[in-house]
Amino acid sequence: MIAEALQYIATLGRAASDPKELPGLNPRSKTFLIGGEPKEYPLGEPARRHNVNQLSDVIEMANRFDDVEGCDPVVWYDESNVTLVIDDDLQRIDTVTFDLVLAEAFETVKSLRQRKPWMSQKDFVRLLKIDLAGCLDPGILLERVRKVRWEQGSTTTGTVTRSSESLGREIAAKVDATGEIPELVRLVVPIYSSKGERCAYTLACSVEVDAMTQVFRLLPLPDEIERVQQLAVDAIGDRLVEGLNEGIPSYYGSP
Repeated sequence: MIAEALQYIATLGRAASDPKELPGLNPRSKTFLIGGEPKEYPLGEPARRHNVNQLSDVIEMANRFDDVEGCDPVVWYDESNVTLVIDDDLQRIDTVTFDLVLAEAFETVKSLRQRKPWMSQKDFVRLLKIDLAGCLDPGILLERVRKVRWEQGSTTTGTVTRSSESLGREIAAKVDATGEIPELVRLVVPIYSSKGERCAYTLACSVEVDAMTQVFRLLPLPDEIERVQQLAVDAIGDRLVEGLNEGIPSYYGSP
């Protein structure tokens, strides 16, 4: 009984001596109650995690920190963002990031390659008129698709010989449009919607028509999506080289 009481008293003593954090008003320090006395401990400088909304701000901040001793800024860029590492020679935790947001039209083209959908005439018109608005002259494809008329007919043929008899039906389908439906079109598509990054690039797509089922399909040609996105990224790299102070490197990749 006595041993249990002593153990309980020892446990209370340890609990009383354990540090307990106290609420404080100073965001640059923490206060703990240790042995019944409050003690304040300063915190280190928090890491910079800036986000900017245009490429020119990344360049401006990189040039600003180029004159600060010990910073040695470095810029990384890829298809998703541009990141300035301010303290590349130190902890590499201070950064400035500019996110590259894909344009809706480019997202639509990417989904066409992924899903490869066949579309009814009504849905195909909506795709060209709304989802890809401004990417293609309406006279090239949209107006022709609007006026498509489908014609279907059947022809029955029979063959009789001494040893056999056969009867077959051949179904013919035809697309009647005011202008020929092109097999290839070139969309002019913006890659990004971020401020200052809305330049458009020419992207080749095939146009398929299935007269039997009365449907259409638009597909980007192989590697076209990667090609145009790389052109947009190369343009960003060129502007970094032009705008950054001499001696500030920029790399295609991620930190």
